[in-house]
Amino acid sequence: MMALVAAHAQQDTVAARPAPAVKAVPKHSVGLSAELGYANMFYKPAATSSGFKAHNPGGIGGGLTVFYQLQYKAFLFRTGLGFDLLTSKSRIDVPTAALEVADIPDFAHNMQYRYATDKYTVTEPWGNVFIPIMAGGEFGKDDLFFALAGVKLGIGFPVGKSKTKAEGRVYATDDDVIGDMTDMPTHGLGNFTLDSKEKLKHNPFNATLSAEFGINLDPWMRPKPEVRTGKQARTKRKTFKDFLHYRLSIFADYGLTNSYKEPSEYAAAFYNHAGTAAGNEPRLNADGAAVNNALNVSGNSFENGSKSKLHNFLVGVKFAVMYQKEKPQPRKPQPKPKPQPKPKPPVKVMPNLSGVVFDIDTNEPIPANVQIQDEQGTKVLFEGDVDEAGEFATKLKPGTYKVVSTLLGYQPYEKGMTFEQEQLQIGMKKIPEVRIVLENLFFATNETTILPESEPALNTLFEYLTKYPERTILIIGHTDNIGTIRANQTLSEGRANSVRQSMIDRGIAPERLQAEGHGELEPRVPNDSDEHRQMNRRVEFMVISDGAIDAKESTAPAK
Repeated sequence: MMALVAAHAQQDTVAARPAPAVKAVPKHSVGLSAELGYANMFYKPAATSSGFKAHNPGGIGGGLTVFYQLQYKAFLFRTGLGFDLLTSKSRIDVPTAALEVADIPDFAHNMQYRYATDKYTVTEPWGNVFIPIMAGGEFGKDDLFFALAGVKLGIGFPVGKSKTKAEGRVYATDDDVIGDMTDMPTHGLGNFTLDSKEKLKHNPFNATLSAEFGINLDPWMRPKPEVRTGKQARTKRKTFKDFLHYRLSIFADYGLTNSYKEPSEYAAAFYNHAGTAAGNEPRLNADGAAVNNALNVSGNSFENGSKSKLHNFLVGVKFAVMYQKEKPQPRKPQPKPKPQPKPKPPVKVMPNLSGVVFDIDTNEPIPANVQIQDEQGTKVLFEGDVDEAGEFATKLKPGTYKVVSTLLGYQPYEKGMTFEQEQLQIGMKKIPEVRIVLENLFFATNETTILPESEPALNTLFEYLTKYPERTILIIGHTDNIGTIRANQTLSEGRANSVRQSMIDRGIAPERLQAEGHGELEPRVPNDSDEHRQMNRRVEFMVISDGAIDAKESTAPAK
């Protein structure tokens, strides 16, 4: 009884064991993100004069980032290379500059010149190439949300030129005159406008604090898995789209470093500008140059770069697409089936190697010689001529062999073959009977001696045989009908052999040269004149072997 209780307790202990946890593996992704939102270059001028103040309405900005992301469990790390473009607008309130005329030498009037500005705006296009270093994690049900924070280290630079616009007027007051004095071009008094484009200067290094909060769009944008049943229940092979992941987030970037380097050119352009006022007259005449210089007092805020500040700011939405190559999950081990007794294999009768040789164009059997070699072609295992039906049979068993088949007038056949049980099919290609006459080949009358003036013709044949070293030729001699048939046959054979010997003497292998005579049996033209009989006295050659070629597939010839 106690043993039975102990056995039950042991079973309960085994059943209570938790399933083994799935081992977490790092996930690597590469992606591209695009962002768009509100941008601002927060400009804070140095407070060196009362009334000088900057307003920053901002503009729009955006950028692209190519990134790499590492995920381990819920932890995220992201870095890469990105570019942001910000277009920001600043409006500056400039106090009215004043200059007592008494400060001008040789000027006795108690008069004051005043320089008033309005609608002073600066539009700055600014770019930043950066490397983000971000860390964070996923959270929520099924890791639906994520958050990242970090810094972007980069190089900031102006993109193009900034635009400076302003309106204003130069007027004067005098204790002896009621009201302001204006519209006096000869005294440098009047309205003016400023519209200039200048390239700003910034500190190149930029460090930006960045934060991002977003949502995982995979449940809505990734392809839905297909439900398969029955025979189609196998796992579908994943495509490129199945490895894509999608994220949407809001973000905020703020520049930690001061990008202000030195006063821009528009300060000097504004306060030292000697342009024209109404009526195309000089704004200030030569005697009033000191007045123009004195007006620079209002520009001290531009010029005090050590105290001015410029910080980039960008907030908006970001969309990212990531490619994540997933490692295949290991298959669950299947229980091994119980071993079944192996049935005794039936005795298999191995066939002997046999084959048929035929003309590949006519499908007719041909009387070729067949040689079967080992796979390396170093040992002859069988050699013999085929029978009248073009067939041959051996005692060789299935295996891989090298087959060589030759027949005069056909291209040699040479190919490695694997024989299993089907009859080998060997198709051979017949060499076309194209005869070429050796022109300007001369012999002594009724003799086989080649005359010296035949050297050009012999050299032409030698060059042909040298150019095509794999070819074998047949040299054929012909005569006219003068004399007996036997004498003409002997003469044609002797002349063909003379040409053959000439080629051997020049270095052509004898086995590449065959010779025969056809006497007066094959005239080119009727032997009815001296001219025609001269044409019939000739030597020709034709190619009878063109080297080894691979077999071409064809059906077996009809028996």
